[in-house]
Amino acid sequence: MRTEAEPKPFIQARREIAPLPDWPLVTSWAGHARGLGGSFSDVLDARRSSVGGSVDESDVAALLVNAMRLRFRRDDGRFGAWESRSTPSAGGMSALRLLVLPIEADGRAGIYDDARHGLIAGPQLTPACDLNARSVRALTGAAAGTTIQLIADRTSYVSCYHNPDTLLWRDAGALCATVSLIATSLTLSSVILGRIGHDVVEATRLPRNWTAAGAVHIGRTETATS
Repeated sequence: MRTEAEPKPFIQARREIAPLPDWPLVTSWAGHARGLGGSFSDVLDARRSSVGGSVDESDVAALLVNAMRLRFRRDDGRFGAWESRSTPSAGGMSALRLLVLPIEADGRAGIYDDARHGLIAGPQLTPACDLNARSVRALTGAAAGTTIQLIADRTSYVSCYHNPDTLLWRDAGALCATVSLIATSLTLSSVILGRIGHDVVEATRLPRNWTAAGAVHIGRTETATS
């Protein structure tokens, strides 16, 4: 028995894109990121769900640039604009972005801007950081580290597909897996959080077109939990 309507592309559709807020670039990591280490087989074998200690900006920079690496962008897809990235996505839309939320007070928060390889941030991120820190501590017991909260451009999905919700969640699951594997390659800990994060994203006062889509918490010193 079917329990959810299947996603189907509109016969004629042009992708609409929700803009991110016009926040300033607060940190730039251009030329800063390092490559990945270990063979893919080694990474698969080593991956564990775990929490750890503080991560520095070079760790975060390397994780983000590799997770969101853009190979090329074209305008000849089924819905017009599409992208080729390391993580698969419905219709090539790559309609997910990464909101960085450290749970320590001295960490830097913001949305990753992959075009400029840095974080954009507004003054309203402090409440989101506080909510996230309480959530992460309750879910994992972690006392340090940085949360990578996924945010989805719902406008892109609804402009191209009937019943797009399962596509959004498939994209989010694929990106969470990519983030976790890259973290392992960088000798970072990672754990996919058992939450969506709506309250955290709402606290940022992002436009309603952007919705929470799960999160991964990363750390430095691995302590196995599962």
